[in-house]
Amino acid sequence: MTYSTIVVASVRPLIAGLSLSLAMVGCATTEPETRTSTSNQTSAALSPTSIADAKAQIRRIAMANIDRTDNLAEVRAQLDVLVAPLAAAYGTKTVAEELPGLLGGWRQIWTDEIQPQPPILRQDPRQVYQVITDRGFYYNFANVKLFGFVDAIGALRGVYEDRGETLGIRFTKDGFKLAKIDARTNLVELTENLESGRDSLIGTPGGGQAPNGPIGISGSLRTIYLDQDIRIETGTQDDFRGPDGTVLVPGSTNGLFILDRAVTGAL
Repeated sequence: MTYSTIVVASVRPLIAGLSLSLAMVGCATTEPETRTSTSNQTSAALSPTSIADAKAQIRRIAMANIDRTDNLAEVRAQLDVLVAPLAAAYGTKTVAEELPGLLGGWRQIWTDEIQPQPPILRQDPRQVYQVITDRGFYYNFANVKLFGFVDAIGALRGVYEDRGETLGIRFTKDGFKLAKIDARTNLVELTENLESGRDSLIGTPGGGQAPNGPIGISGSLRTIYLDQDIRIETGTQDDFRGPDGTVLVPGSTNGLFILDRAVTGAL
């Protein structure tokens, strides 16, 4: 799930997107109807100029609306038109085929999976990142303000599994680091330091377990277009149920995540 948006309360996660991204939340997702099911078809079906033009328009629309939540349906409709031919040309690929291209750092530049935020925390939608490793785990990061004035990095760790044409994902740890992601921050290095224990997180109050936090929330991500510098995903989140089967955190389907390749934080 990117591609995962970072989640710090009892809300729906993802994406980027991985959020994120991965982004990143299995079950199948709803995709543009024009997407082909031919696994060996590639973006060569579109001319390089057509691909470049579509990507430029997607980025322009995404970046112009990266911090807006009042026009999600309108922007999604515009993006779907541009994404559909890319997805159709990209075809259906397995996770094994895609994983080498997914590894490393990504910056989420738009999603319609917007989560409510607690009053004590404000996430910067322009500074949301995901790092995917080849060892079955990933981290979502975001710059946040605690209590309106304390700079921190929100971190959400997840694990993923190969489900054929989708990545199944589940969140396993969250917390904060009193720092800020910027152009000097190497995202992969940040990930490796946290995973190895060379760096650490301040745990969230209450431990972060669902339904009062993201830990234990699961879902899936499907890549609908991927090349060396852009990644487009759809994602779902599973219902989180209590011991008696009651839905405590409702799931979601068909969230869209647009991510740009990133090595460091944005300026």
